[in-house]
Amino acid sequence: SFGLPYYAFIARFYPDPSSVEMVMSGWDKAPSGDGVTIVFTFIKHMKELEDWQEKQGVSFVDDMILAYHTQVRMEVIDAGGYLVQECERGNFVCAFSTPVAAMTFALKLQENSMDVDWSPEVLATQWACEQFAVDCSISFRGPRTAIGMSTASATRVQTCDRTGRMEYFGPVMNHSARVATAASGGQVLVDQSTCSSLLVAGSQNQSGILKGTIFVDMGHHQLKGITTRTRIFQASTPRFSSRTFPSIKCK
Repeated sequence: SFGLPYYAFIARFYPDPSSVEMVMSGWDKAPSGDGVTIVFTFIKHMKELEDWQEKQGVSFVDDMILAYHTQVRMEVIDAGGYLVQECERGNFVCAFSTPVAAMTFALKLQENSMDVDWSPEVLATQWACEQFAVDCSISFRGPRTAIGMSTASATRVQTCDRTGRMEYFGPVMNHSARVATAASGGQVLVDQSTCSSLLVAGSQNQSGILKGTIFVDMGHHQLKGITTRTRIFQASTPRFSSRTFPSIKCK
């Protein structure tokens, strides 16, 4: 059978498929495994939303997830990222060549998700309703997205036989997943390696998404499956500086 280098060589002789817009980047656009930033994102309280739907005898979760998936795909493309895995119920794994691109995706997703035309049924639930800050601005609206990321080199990168998508392997995957699990809905958490790179990039370029981004040191935490304690930072834009969250969940 032909290996990946063969197909990469043959692909050079064919133009990209014509379409109105790119839906997903192909495997040849995936970041290398060197210093890759892996992002996990998912909708919090999905079970509660589905239970509420069944209790009320209404149907809104599937449409909510479809709108959320569409928003995530758009933000991944706009940030120059790569969609590694898309699960059925609002869970995504994405890869970015730089922490800046990953942070751009995360903060834009939090911001632009507020402007999605969520149905009245979604906004009527306590897990996706509008919440207001002290100055009467909207601080939460729609399903709450938890996002976590980590930056390190993957030990192995290869295409998945089932999906054809590029997959990443190594501690960076578990690390970023655990950071995301520690996040509350509407919160963006990063590990120290990612935060350090972002601060350096911000000092070198005061424009773009990092301008005004607020980083809060959340301390060291013992995350499940990770032997050493992880220093975690919260990232937010001034628009969401009024958001408050419960303590980080370590287990």
